[in-house]
Amino acid sequence: MAQQYIGTGRIDGTTTSVAVTSVSAQSTTFQAQTYKVRVVSNTACHIITNTTTTVTATSSHAFLPANSPEYITVTPGNRIATIKAAT
Repeated sequence: MAQQYIGTGRIDGTTTSVAVTSVSAQSTTFQAQTYKVRVVSNTACHIITNTTTTVTATSSHAFLPANSPEYITVTPGNRIATIKAAT
C-alpha cells in the first residue's frame, strides 16, 4: 500500500467555495495537477468526491465536522459535493 502523508503539501492560494445547504451542491472540476485538496466548512456537512458531471452528496457520505480542516486525495477531473448535516 502506498504511503500517504496526511496534512502535508503546498497551499497555492487557489480556493473554491461551495454553498453548504440542505440541497446538495458541487464544486467546479479539479484542474489537471490537483491531487490533494484541503476542505473546511463553518457548518457540519457530508461530502463526496467523484468524476461524474453531477455529484450528489447525501447524509450517508463522509461527515465533515464544522471548523475541522480535512485533507482529501483526489483525481484531476473530480468534483466535490456537499450537503448540510442534520442538527
